[in-house]
Amino acid sequence: MENITYPNINLEKLILTSPDSNQQILKFDKLNLIIDEYLENLNKLNLNFNPSPNIKIVSTKLEFLEMTQLRSKVFSPINGFNLEFPEMLKGLQYDLFDTQSINLIHKTENKIDGTIRILLDSKLGLQTQKQFPKEISNLRKNSNLAELTRLAIDPNSQGGTILKQLYQNTSQIKEITNTDNYIGCMTQQLYHKVYEKFGMQIEKTIPSYGKLNYPCYITSWTKDDYTKFYKTKILGEKN
Repeated sequence: MENITYPNINLEKLILTSPDSNQQILKFDKLNLIIDEYLENLNKLNLNFNPSPNIKIVSTKLEFLEMTQLRSKVFSPINGFNLEFPEMLKGLQYDLFDTQSINLIHKTENKIDGTIRILLDSKLGLQTQKQFPKEISNLRKNSNLAELTRLAIDPNSQGGTILKQLYQNTSQIKEITNTDNYIGCMTQQLYHKVYEKFGMQIEKTIPSYGKLNYPCYITSWTKDDYTKFYKTKILGEKN
């Protein structure tokens, strides 16, 4: 078993001190398989990606683990999140969809303090598809889809700057993967605070998302939807 240590978590200790170490070892083996498949699929994409400063695509096991730790730190306090998206290993938030994704990270002084996942459409489908098959199926008829999900920013960081840089680079990923439309699911409060300004379009209003008891929107977002605010303030285009 690989002994990988990073801030606050020693995976070997986490597993071997578990009440059911054998089960934890199996979970760790599955995690390794997920990471290996993620890295293999990423290599196959052979992306011609020119990231902004401090932005990169997760490309090592250690980065993957640090990213999932940040996700856990941000999402675990949200009421109902771990019920809807259980952690296979406590303190690490990942799932099988990561194998079909491009995971962007933002680093400050070599520490990951922001991340967003671009989930590419594949045989696995998209994460929102299980809850909203009809809406996703209709969107697929007219465009190549990907899903923006797992945006996590360290609450002790410069959140606005990190958000801006992450979204600058999601637009580049959209271009180089021939994606027409980013879909997503977010709380209504967050939509009206941030993403309405970006031009994201509401496809459906829902009272809750599974065990997450918050009013949400299912959104779509094509290049044609980009607002003047997004183009100038996020992408840095001139008027």
